[in-house]
Amino acid sequence: MADLFGFDDGDEGRRARKRRDEGMGLAAEHSKEWLVGVMGWIEWELPHGWVGISEDFRLEIEGSELGKPHDPHVWGSVTKLAVERGLLVPTGRWRHMRGPLSNARITREYRRV
Repeated sequence: MADLFGFDDGDEGRRARKRRDEGMGLAAEHSKEWLVGVMGWIEWELPHGWVGISEDFRLEIEGSELGKPHDPHVWGSVTKLAVERGLLVPTGRWRHMRGPLSNARITREYRRV
């Protein structure tokens, strides 16, 4: 499937995205209760109009009573679910992550609706 700029990464890219989604699904399946709590946190604690990256709310959630998930791969599911449920929308901007293990990689910025 072509992206916004017409780039198509072919079968390899499609297979990689499929494996990514399957892995995120497995991690989420084993963290259902935790995910329910996190979705509630985003809905009730993250202020409407908030703008930031997933790393920003991840740090807040990890410091809350919800704590960390059993598997760090679940964090990708958190953002994906929040977008699917209409809690977060991409702003179209990208920012560098700040965590020491993130290696300043670039990630999407979101706004809480």
